[in-house]
Amino acid sequence: MINKHARAMSALLLPVAFWACGDDAPVTQNPEEVITTVRLAFTGPSTFTATAKDADGDGTVDTKDPITLAAGSYTVEVTLLNELESPAEDITEEVKEESDEHQLFFTVTGLPAASLAITYADTEMDYGKTTGLPVGLKSTWVNAGAGTGQVTVQLQHLPPVNEAAQKVAGVTKATGDTDVSVTFDVTTN
Repeated sequence: MINKHARAMSALLLPVAFWACGDDAPVTQNPEEVITTVRLAFTGPSTFTATAKDADGDGTVDTKDPITLAAGSYTVEVTLLNELESPAEDITEEVKEESDEHQLFFTVTGLPAASLAITYADTEMDYGKTTGLPVGLKSTWVNAGAGTGQVTVQLQHLPPVNEAAQKVAGVTKATGDTDVSVTFDVTTN
């Protein structure tokens, strides 16, 4: 009799146990974006575009334009594309929409310390967020001296934990996944 009641109770509780467990599948993070083209549009003493391309999206830059800057201040806008799609997918829009999860970093190497300064000219607030933290799709480059070197443009997809703590002015690279990293040769006059 006890065994009969135990089986009956087990039959009643088994569906409840399955229902209570729910879907324990891990929550997937946004995958890294496929970016085949990084375009920098310069407006200032001269107006031009510098482009780097990774034709097959394997992470190896196939072609990139050199950057030559006259003395003065430039506004620079970054465009990110996935040209493996037809028509090309504008990843820039996704970065804007998820600006709290992305940041572009600019690392200057080889140039004299005072010859090129790069500062952020946009914040998350510009894209519908309210934090005011940097994004980097727009920046200001000030050329104050002659030299040759490189500027690495790197898009980081920040981890969901403590994103704001990582987006601090002056940080050159945050933790997280690198969506794209391109080093441009730069000459300042």
